[in-house]
Amino acid sequence: MNLTFSLYRLQTYDTQLIKIKKRIHQIEQILASDAEVAAAAQEKVEAKAAVDSITAALQTLAEQVQAKTIKAELTQKALFDGKGRSPKELQELQAEGEALKRALSKLEDKQMELTAQQDAATAAMTAAEDAYQQTVNRKLAENSLIAGEKSKLEAEIPGINAQRQALMTPLPVDVLEQYKSLLRLKQGRAVAIVEDDCCDACGIELNTFEIQKVKSQAILYKCKSCGRILYSP
Repeated sequence: MNLTFSLYRLQTYDTQLIKIKKRIHQIEQILASDAEVAAAAQEKVEAKAAVDSITAALQTLAEQVQAKTIKAELTQKALFDGKGRSPKELQELQAEGEALKRALSKLEDKQMELTAQQDAATAAMTAAEDAYQQTVNRKLAENSLIAGEKSKLEAEIPGINAQRQALMTPLPVDVLEQYKSLLRLKQGRAVAIVEDDCCDACGIELNTFEIQKVKSQAILYKCKSCGRILYSP
């Protein structure tokens, strides 16, 4: 297996992927930076925040209702537990029970109010989400050229990934790891071509012995200057 040739071909696919993903990101930024889209997105975020806030308040109320309900039940039981309480104690228990009923009534009224607010906020959030999607769709139509470019680029990715995988499968794990590491360190260019006895990445000249090493199909030879894997066509 000619390792350097395989890695060079792999790099061509990786370079294509990098360029495609970069362009897709640029297109998405163009669409996202549109003032109308940004405003619609902000409204969607604010609408969701309103729903979340009301939902949290309802949860807190539900916990308070549960606690007071339990306390009211215990107070009611204490009134009729037959323990021979004094009239004063019974009066205090009765007063406490009535106070708990009033508190529960207020909490339940608040629950109903918040539930209505939650329904309205949820409807507003749904409307904001729909408005956002409609705005995005309209902008996509207005920017049909770049939208079409984006779709075309996205359609190319699976095929490139399949080619990459076919090249990577037979490669030794350690070779592949070296390549990936260099790809990250060298800004997407792990393999350099030898042209006119020089590394085309950094320009350093190679001697005869080094060129022979580069042309070997079974080993990886790296540039002594830039550290990239060298490939001789």
